[in-house]
Amino acid sequence: MDPQQGRWTADLDGDFVVFLIGAMVHDPAVATEASELLMAMADMLDELEADPSKGLLGYTSHGEPGKGVIVQYWRSFDELEAYSRNPGARHAPV
Repeated sequence: MDPQQGRWTADLDGDFVVFLIGAMVHDPAVATEASELLMAMADMLDELEADPSKGLLGYTSHGEPGKGVIVQYWRSFDELEAYSRNPGARHAPV
């Protein structure tokens, strides 16, 4: 997803969810494991972007490799939870 410069708003009916998820590697000895986890996040976001019916409205990434936060916008908490609990989703093995 390409970042959009400037200020943006959205017109949505009803509630929506803002989900913040972040990571920071403190110990260089586990950097390889951490990078695998971060790559898994990229795969999850690819999966969600490919199928908008799963409920992800969009996201932005902030930070640099090894530390940062992803701000995700979801249509509802139920859809966020359904994805997180789906055993067939890329999220499940992680």
